[in-house]
Amino acid sequence: MDLVQGSDAVAELVKDVRDALAIVRVKALNSLNLTLKKARVEIEISTKDTTKAGGKFEFGISLDASVKRQKADVHVISLMLEPIGLAGKLGGDQAHDLADSILALAAVRNTITTLKSTDFKLGDMELEVRFERTKSGGLQIVCGGESESGNTQRVTLYFRE
Repeated sequence: MDLVQGSDAVAELVKDVRDALAIVRVKALNSLNLTLKKARVEIEISTKDTTKAGGKFEFGISLDASVKRQKADVHVISLMLEPIGLAGKLGGDQAHDLADSILALAAVRNTITTLKSTDFKLGDMELEVRFERTKSGGLQIVCGGESESGNTQRVTLYFRE
């Protein structure tokens, strides 16, 4: 993947995450009494291209010859997002799905709070969420190739009560 061409995909991904975090920010404050301080988004972009060429001959005995070449690249970008303003964006389905997952995990803190420990005060929460998007395609005749690209995201959210 050309990094310049891939930057559009990264920008779209950051937009989805940003929209999800805007939803999380508003809902976490309203329903969980938690304030999103900041979020660190780490995106790992990976590509793999495979080229294969070969042939198979059968004349009483079977002879198979092939060559395979593979190229893989991995790039990591890390961004810190700090909330400003109070408006939550609507976002698309992916943003809402991610926001729902984050809120379900963040709600665990409230469950822990109900344990009422007299030995420890429950402090700020750090929540790490990982998700992945991949796509692949290929062409197989006698010679051909296939490619895979994907990105793994890790979003670390920092909440305070």
